[in-house]
Amino acid sequence: MTELPSLSVLGIDVGGANIKYALIPGDTSCIEGKRDTPRHVIAHSTVFPMWKDHERLADQLIADFSLLPMKQVAACGVTMTGELADCFFDRREGVVQIVHDVSVACQKSELPDPLYYGVDGAFRTSLQCVGNESLTAASNWHGLANYIAATDFSDGLLLDIGSTTTDLIPIRKGCVATNAITDFDRLSEGSLVYLGGERTSIAMMVESLLIGGKCCPVMREHFATMKDVRVILGLVSESVDDCDTADGKPCTMQHCMNRLARILGLGFHDLAERQAVDLAKQVHDAARLKIEKAFNRITERYGASEQLMISGHSDDLVPILGQQPKRYLREVIGVQGARNAPAVAIAGLLQKRIAEERCAAGSPLDGSNRKGSFQ
Repeated sequence: MTELPSLSVLGIDVGGANIKYALIPGDTSCIEGKRDTPRHVIAHSTVFPMWKDHERLADQLIADFSLLPMKQVAACGVTMTGELADCFFDRREGVVQIVHDVSVACQKSELPDPLYYGVDGAFRTSLQCVGNESLTAASNWHGLANYIAATDFSDGLLLDIGSTTTDLIPIRKGCVATNAITDFDRLSEGSLVYLGGERTSIAMMVESLLIGGKCCPVMREHFATMKDVRVILGLVSESVDDCDTADGKPCTMQHCMNRLARILGLGFHDLAERQAVDLAKQVHDAARLKIEKAFNRITERYGASEQLMISGHSDDLVPILGQQPKRYLREVIGVQGARNAPAVAIAGLLQKRIAEERCAAGSPLDGSNRKGSFQ
């Protein structure tokens, strides 16, 4: 694998369903003003259902670290949303456990002691996270917005649609504009919508569907998800290896149609493909409408944005949102970088901080003094 120069920084995003990693190559110059786009980013993600496997988190991290070129990593930055998983009694317990497991994994892998990003924009050591769990929790959205705000995207709206949630984050004058930092506050103001392109249950999207001239209420069971909808519509590819589905069966057209039919009390053999496509389109339209309504709420609260930055991996759920010019994060940091955007962002923010502190102190920029250097 490609060798990276010194001062390379690792970003880790510990989510509820996936762990994402990004390595940004080193920079030996002071970073002032607007951030340059990384020359190249090594990004990786691992499916990790926290609610099932939280006791294996440290082991999974160690295994994933072995797949990346870690010898020249000067610092590790971490953000998280996995503390929300219901395997933890509450958010505080989740933060404490994740901080412990990440710190243990880094120590065993001979990596620098990790620094944890908070929604106040600060990095903290594991000890400093004690008593600051509310700032450490659910911080990846803020890190991504903060990273983007420091580029030439200084006034606009970040629309990030992931597998589970959608974030709508106003950016003004190069700063994150919202004062809502907790999930409760963000849900209340509409900047967080619990709707994504993969894991969201269809029964949460619609009350009923039209089929054969009849309006049929849906069964409120976790029978099918937005991933099934998007496969049926041809927006994402089928995969016989992907069994991260509602029933644990492959993500193929046949199984996706069968899962969709089930929410109406039907089965695969009861639906023609054209009917399945029509049902999927109804669900897809409903999801886009929910995002559009959230966009309108944010626009009313913070004013119209000059432009939109589209992030995540469910671009097809972006509704028609006026005449604002749209930019796509994948065009800035590449497809893999955009897929793992919060990890890229945390690595980028930490790298900038390190370079600024070293320049100010007149310290060497050669990646020496790695352990605990930036705490």
